[in-house]
Amino acid sequence: MNAIHNLVAPHPEWMRLHYLDMLADQGIDPSDMGGPGQSFPTTEKKTVNLSSQQNVAVTFDPNADHAVTQSMQTAFNEIVGSMKDLTSLNISATTNGHVVGSNHEIGDAVDINWMNGVHISSSGKGLEMAKSLEAAAMANPNIRFVEGPIGNFVRTEPGGKWFTSPFLGKSNFTHVHFDVFPKK
Repeated sequence: MNAIHNLVAPHPEWMRLHYLDMLADQGIDPSDMGGPGQSFPTTEKKTVNLSSQQNVAVTFDPNADHAVTQSMQTAFNEIVGSMKDLTSLNISATTNGHVVGSNHEIGDAVDINWMNGVHISSSGKGLEMAKSLEAAAMANPNIRFVEGPIGNFVRTEPGGKWFTSPFLGKSNFTHVHFDVFPKK
C-alpha cells in the first residue's frame, strides 16, 4: 500500500487557527481579516477623539491613534460610563496598525488591553476585567462585534440577538475588541 494513503490532511479548524496565530505573531489583528471582524462601509469620518472621562483615566499605547467616528466615541463613552469600578484603561489600538478599510482603520473599532492596572488575559484578574468589559460592550445596542478572552460575539442589527462567532486565535486573550454598526 502506498504511504500517501496513510497521510491525514490537517484539520481545517487547526489550519485556520494556526494561520490566525501567525497573523497575531506578526502584530496583525485577525479581526481585520474578514469574517466577524470584516469592514463595513460607513458614511462617517474620524472627526472625534477618545479621551479620559470624569472618573476614568484613558491612556493609549504609543502608536495608538486617538481619532474615531462619532458613533465609536458615543458607544465608548456609554460603555466606559456604565462600568462602576473602572478607574483607568489603556487603548492599544483604534485606527493604527490595521488593514486599510478595516473597522479599525475607518474609526469604528477599539482594542483595550489594560483596565485598572491589570492586563487583559485569560486567567485571574485579567479575565475578570475582560468579562466585565465584554458584558458592558454587549449591553450597548450599537455594538456589532465583541472579541476577547470570554469569547467572540456578533449581531446583525443594532440591539439584536448576539450569536457566538468563531475563535480568532491567541490574540483574543490579550485585549477586548469592540466595533460599532456603521452609519449608512
